[in-house]
Amino acid sequence: MVLTMLLVSVITLSIAFVVIALYDNSKFKEDKVKDLSILAETISLNLTAPVTFEDVESAKQVLYTLNTNPEIIQAGIFFSNGRFFTEIQLKKDELIPFSSYSKIKKEVLYKDKKLFIQKPIYDEIEKNRKIGKLYLIVDTKGIYQRLRKFFMVLVGILFLSVIISLIMSSLLSRLIAQPVQELSNTMKKVADNKRFETRIEHNRNDEIGVLMYSFNELLIQIQRTNKSLLRAKEQAETSAKIKEEFLANMSHEIRTPMNGIIGMSELLKKTNLNEEQANYLSYITHSADNLLVIINDILDYSKIEAGKIIIEEKEFNLKFLIDNIVETFKPKVREKNIQLILNLDTDLPKYLIGDKVRVSQVLINLIGNAIKFTHKGSVRLRVYAGEKLETTQNIHFEVQDTGIGIPHDKLNLIFDSFSQAKANTTRKYGGTGLGLTISKKLVELQGGKISIDSIEGQGSKFSFNIIFKNASQNNTERNLPKQTQEFLSNSFKSPKRILLAEDNKINQILVRKIFKDTPYQIDVTENGEEALDALDKKHYDLLLLDLHMPVMDGHQTAQSIRASSKKYSSIPIIILTAAALKGEEEKCNSYEVSAYITKPFKATDFLNAVYSVLESRIRTTQGYQPILLIEDNKINRIVTENFLKHAHYTVITAESGKEALHKAKNQKFSLILTDLNLPDMNGLELCKTIRNSDNYLSQKTPIVGLTGDVLESTRHKCINCGMVDFLTKPFRQKELLQIVQKYVSYE
Repeated sequence: MVLTMLLVSVITLSIAFVVIALYDNSKFKEDKVKDLSILAETISLNLTAPVTFEDVESAKQVLYTLNTNPEIIQAGIFFSNGRFFTEIQLKKDELIPFSSYSKIKKEVLYKDKKLFIQKPIYDEIEKNRKIGKLYLIVDTKGIYQRLRKFFMVLVGILFLSVIISLIMSSLLSRLIAQPVQELSNTMKKVADNKRFETRIEHNRNDEIGVLMYSFNELLIQIQRTNKSLLRAKEQAETSAKIKEEFLANMSHEIRTPMNGIIGMSELLKKTNLNEEQANYLSYITHSADNLLVIINDILDYSKIEAGKIIIEEKEFNLKFLIDNIVETFKPKVREKNIQLILNLDTDLPKYLIGDKVRVSQVLINLIGNAIKFTHKGSVRLRVYAGEKLETTQNIHFEVQDTGIGIPHDKLNLIFDSFSQAKANTTRKYGGTGLGLTISKKLVELQGGKISIDSIEGQGSKFSFNIIFKNASQNNTERNLPKQTQEFLSNSFKSPKRILLAEDNKINQILVRKIFKDTPYQIDVTENGEEALDALDKKHYDLLLLDLHMPVMDGHQTAQSIRASSKKYSSIPIIILTAAALKGEEEKCNSYEVSAYITKPFKATDFLNAVYSVLESRIRTTQGYQPILLIEDNKINRIVTENFLKHAHYTVITAESGKEALHKAKNQKFSLILTDLNLPDMNGLELCKTIRNSDNYLSQKTPIVGLTGDVLESTRHKCINCGMVDFLTKPFRQKELLQIVQKYVSYE
């Protein structure tokens, strides 16, 4: 460091000396030219008469007076027309030819290490008339010699300065630089090793000593602060762990009995009920659904507050997602006799990368609220594309209704936790006041913003945007699950024959078009009587039955088939209807129909339903390896077992981990469903035991976790221990069967 400072000083001094020398030399030249110019001007005045009378001798006598200046080596005169007059050589140097200077117009010129000066000679009578020019040639060796001597003096001064600086630097180094370097090394050591107990030993009382003392005190303070921070960190981690465990336990303890309530209600719905019992059951189901919404809101809010919400990035079909959301609300809008209008921008990308679950959650909340608070008119969902960058796409969503609206003074509070526009809103419409708070947080976590415009009594409009990552738009549509595609592929080996009973020509064309590229063979009849005649003549694997037909409607046809003693009495029936009237589905269930589809339907949903029914039929005739269900809660075990049995799966149950391990060791299963909270070992330990041992016949069997815990960390634990998926309680039969069909391969 000292050497660096010394080097900088030497360079600075050198530059300064060079500048001074050059300036001095320039000044000296300037003064020399000035003196010689005055001398030349004086001589030119004395040459007026000799030049006028062309008296060469007199002119030379005047020129020889320049001998007094030893630097002048040559002088001469020429007329104003350029004709040579005379010249003298004052030194023994080689005479410079007149022609070399006769054409020079400048009064002062440096050339060939010589200084050339010329002055005009004026007429004595006509003062402004030039009659000739005097020129002097001056030797400049003296100027350069002086410059060299000056540089030598400066170099000497510089050398002496360096010697003195070295001596002073050595002294200062011992007094200042070395202690500062020691302090610097100690600071680096502390920074690299985080050893804050390090101290600098010193016995100085000067400013350096104060600096070292202050540094030691700083280390003491940092050491104390670190200990406090470490304790606070440990307390925070403990608190977070306790909060997470409490959230997981609360979720499990609440959702587990909810699974029993919702599951038993769904099983009870499939039994023969009178009208009063069906009404009571609908009240139970409605209350359970409302309670589940409240539970989900509270748990989601808790997860957001605990920072446990993770936004996934997976490719999904945006239009397909929105269509499914709108489809789920159609029964509700029909019930309220309002319209649900969907406006999709034609420029919307088909595929995006983002969290489709959280997008659905926000849209379901906003559309659900709009329908809830709208008694007449319509609810409109508009989706359009915003700014597109190289890697991201901004998508805008608008949910507008003609409902009760929100007072202007309440708009700023609408996204606050547990807040609703009016005090009686919760009592009248239900809800926790958390839905919009959660939606706002979810939108912001996905890089967007949400806003509201509303006029009380006229309606509201919620607008939000989400920034997605771009995805390739050339992917093949894969709306059909893998198992559906696999089933269709295998069906080509043994084509299925399907009978459609439908009187509407357009619907006939539509169904034929859906089955065009499948292995299914379709025959069409226009009423129930024709359908019964067709069943008498041919074998069919499935009957698609419209409810409203002439001659014999769907109800009469289904009753006649089930009451018959003929071979087609057990044929699977899928009901097709455009009027989803209350109680109609329950009535159809009394005929043991396999599925109930409301028109209009999407091709993918229709094919999935057909697949599910036919695949279930094959299970009853050809058989699958059984499913192992591990559940210690008796009610949930009964619910899940019956969900599977009604879909014609063979189920073997176990109430504990040890019992399950014994069965998995001696038998091969097509799928294992296990609760995560078992009494003797949890589901994660059970999965690891099966995966890590070669003694189990079901070592490679897909394992799915069943849990009431909705934390993202639980999902990661399930995947990391070897499970293929997990299903959150409470679940309905449809959700359970989707998981089962996803992992039980068709054989």
